[in-house]
Amino acid sequence: VSPMIRDMALSDTHGYMVMDKYEGNLGDLMVMYQYDKKIPMDKIMDNLRILVVKMHEAGITHNDLLLPNIMYKKDGSIAIIDYGNSTYNTSQILREHDMENLRAISVLHNRIKSGEVVGELDDMLDAVDHVPPNIIIHINGQECDHWGF
Repeated sequence: VSPMIRDMALSDTHGYMVMDKYEGNLGDLMVMYQYDKKIPMDKIMDNLRILVVKMHEAGITHNDLLLPNIMYKKDGSIAIIDYGNSTYNTSQILREHDMENLRAISVLHNRIKSGEVVGELDDMLDAVDHVPPNIIIHINGQECDHWGF
């Protein structure tokens, strides 16, 4: 579901991860798809649906499933990144939020597939309405007000 981490190192000031190389994110690919319908977007969207189901089956809710957080390779494989807002839970409400974002991405894909030109990535992000779920995070029993929600 996420990029393969090949190696990691940590110093006093920096952390390093060596991961597989990705060409860009799904937003970049959607921009290109507007003008190049040879890109296998149907397959990529099918793979994205499969990854979201696997993620949910493993008990993970992403909570930030947006175009920039889905990476692609030239071979058509994808990976979901940025799990900073994710939670390990069984909440159907939170999972439904991921599914709403997936549906919005699918609608965008279908609009472009039918010939509509949506524009650049910022225009696409505006087209995919994203309202983060209302989550209250507690750390060590204290409500955390700086989590980003």
